[in-house]
Amino acid sequence: MRRALDGAIHAPLGISGDFGLCLHPRAPLKTLAEGVISMTRKRLFRWVLLVTLAEAAGFMVPAAGMALTAASSRPILTLVTMVLAGSVEGAVLGSAQADCLYRWRVLPARRRWVAATSVGAAVAWSLGMLPSTLGGMSWTSGTAVAVVAGGLMLLTSLPLAQYFVLRDYVRQPILWIPINMVAWLLGIAWTLLPSPWVDQSTPTGTLILVYSVSGLCMAATVATVTGLGMIRLLRPPRTEMGGNGQRSTSRGKHYAWSEQRD
Repeated sequence: MRRALDGAIHAPLGISGDFGLCLHPRAPLKTLAEGVISMTRKRLFRWVLLVTLAEAAGFMVPAAGMALTAASSRPILTLVTMVLAGSVEGAVLGSAQADCLYRWRVLPARRRWVAATSVGAAVAWSLGMLPSTLGGMSWTSGTAVAVVAGGLMLLTSLPLAQYFVLRDYVRQPILWIPINMVAWLLGIAWTLLPSPWVDQSTPTGTLILVYSVSGLCMAATVATVTGLGMIRLLRPPRTEMGGNGQRSTSRGKHYAWSEQRD
């Protein structure tokens, strides 16, 4: 099987399949399918592991910022601190994602993705901190509309920033935005889950443990959903294949889903 897979991966000509396998016409279909499935699993595992750890570690920076400014009576100072902390969180998250995309030859370099993710996270934190910064808002129908609109902007800010990088390298990059919105909505649900069972009388150690576990579950959920979504975006459409079994080169842009970079 290893010899057959090596031949499929390194064959100079053939039908180019998902995730960078160059599928030689003479290779057994079962072998080719097993190779694609194996590579898909490895890529998903790498994405989920790195992104989960990066998001969990990156969130510690805003958490520290919250702790440092908790007693502050200056909302602007708190806002600036949290936006800067959010940019660091985004850079850590973006570094993990960029590492995967670079190794998969989707991105030619990591810098733009990391910068875009950092900016997107900073915008998201600035939007999220607005209610507490402004304060004194009365709940009316107009306020409710503004909160919903702000929530949508918050959910789209990070993937929208990444979209402007991703659009040069994958097909249907716009789908990355709803994929992330679903991922973060599901992830945020974990942080809300402990609320009915904790209050001011809950010991500090228990609070730290409960919310650490919920935060890790949030990070893993976001990583899994975005990982599945990214792998789906990297699949070349079947219509790319010409009648002679070779990839069509009719498109001007380069869309990378090619071989693994060491």
